Amino acid sequence: MNSDAKKTTLILTICALIGIIFIIGNALGIVAVNQKVLELGNTIYEFNPEKMEEILLNGNQAIYISKDGLRAFNKDGAEIWSNTLSFKEIETRKSYPYFAVSEPNGNKILVFSNKGKLYELIFKNKIVNFSINTNGEVAVIQKVDGGHIISAYSQTGRDLGVNSGSFTSNGDYPMTAVVSPNGNYIIVGSLYLNGSEVQSIIGAISVHKPEEVVTSPMFYVKKEPDNLIYNIEFINEDIFASIGDKFVTFYDINGQLLRQFKLDNVLFKIIIDEMTSLGGYIPIVTSAMTTHAKNKLVLLNNLKEYIVQLDFDAPINYVNANASGVVIGAGSVFKGYNRIGKETFRFVSKQNINKVLTNNYMTIAVTDKSIVRLVSKGGI
Repeated sequence: MNSDAKKTTLILTICALIGIIFIIGNALGIVAVNQKVLELGNTIYEFNPEKMEEILLNGNQAIYISKDGLRAFNKDGAEIWSNTLSFKEIETRKSYPYFAVSEPNGNKILVFSNKGKLYELIFKNKIVNFSINTNGEVAVIQKVDGGHIISAYSQTGRDLGVNSGSFTSNGDYPMTAVVSPNGNYIIVGSLYLNGSEVQSIIGAISVHKPEEVVTSPMFYVKKEPDNLIYNIEFINEDIFASIGDKFVTFYDINGQLLRQFKLDNVLFKIIIDEMTSLGGYIPIVTSAMTTHAKNKLVLLNNLKEYIVQLDFDAPINYVNANASGVVIGAGSVFKGYNRIGKETFRFVSKQNINKVLTNNYMTIAVTDKSIVRLVSKGGI
């Protein structure tokens, strides 16, 4: 390799490293990011309001979902791929770069990536709940006579060979389940009703055959009294949070309790669109305790929390969270915050906006009949 080629390679390597450091620093809040003022840009797609069911951001694609099908667009409005559907109603689960689509009390799940449909799963029983992780692995809770079955599937749709049952006669009602990022466990949150008090149970089902003979399908079981768990979120490869009506509790992958955070005056259910390998968080929006107090955004992990005093003139009516941060809307004003609570953008709309979605690739607004790209004021 001649000297000019070596110089070019070195320059490109340095630029790439600087870019990686900036992205990581921005995500962790180390690099200062100027707050952007956003405005409406180009229209990505106009749709029939009567048919629209859901709109997602998946990487550099805006996903439009109706009962009839899906269409994926880039930021300029060019269609990248599409797929037909035949659902009466739509339920979605998302964990970039994958998402899954089903319907309430249905028996089919379709799994997609940014390349389109990957596979579909068809069951004999009704689906109670399902999830998808960042590897494209799906966990499913099916309802059967007298109980439930929990199963899991690989990113190609292969059955992982786990069929763990629970019985309502024993008071067990599985509410949520997710395959761990390392693929070793299905973490299950269940409601237990046979005791003297209502409690939830966190359990781990081993996906792989254990080295030692076990008499229980659960690798471990943790009880959470007086907490109705409805969601489980992994904030990194090794740590997850059980989310209930009274507490958020952090565990490591082996079931060691790390931290419990009491929930008070929470305005919205806690759901995150995706996990990040750089370390995630649990976003909590709380209502003001007194007349002159402000609503708060609490960004919580297993070690600490960041608290943001929210300053909106109208009541908060919208929250969306993913690996990039949190978007909060109140009336015509939407604000974006990174994972340590720094405000990253502000958008004030002059028309009705139903939602604002953002990630590292683009930001969009959804009106009553269109998907519109948001751009920095005065430029792209």
